[in-house]
Amino acid sequence: MLLVFALCVDVFAAVVLRYVFHRSLGFYDELARFLFVWMSFLGAATGVKRHGHFGVTFVVERLSPAMRRALAVFSTLAMLLFAGLLVSKGLTMVRLTASQLSPAMEIPISYLYAPVPIAGLLMIVYLLPHLARQLRGRA
Repeated sequence: MLLVFALCVDVFAAVVLRYVFHRSLGFYDELARFLFVWMSFLGAATGVKRHGHFGVTFVVERLSPAMRRALAVFSTLAMLLFAGLLVSKGLTMVRLTASQLSPAMEIPISYLYAPVPIAGLLMIVYLLPHLARQLRGRA
């Protein structure tokens, strides 16, 4: 919620300054980009925690309980693999961009890529207990 609020304040201030005061500060769009990336990746991790991502249940509901369980375990394992790739490749991008500065705010570009491995790690933390419950037959 804090990121959404900050993004709204940033965009609102940019619009007011540009169209009311005919002034513009160069960092507004860059800040909005950083906030949006952080909000998107942390939101994706929160969706994994709350099991809020959409799924197609039309076919799954027609499967036997054993097949549903197997498909659920497979799905969770696929998400764990994807989250592991987010961590691995995200850390690579953070390392590669650590010395580059953003043009307007002059902060490391790696801050823009940092939510990728963080979100991947959070997804793994949220998925492992869920996988354990699935394997025990309690999910």
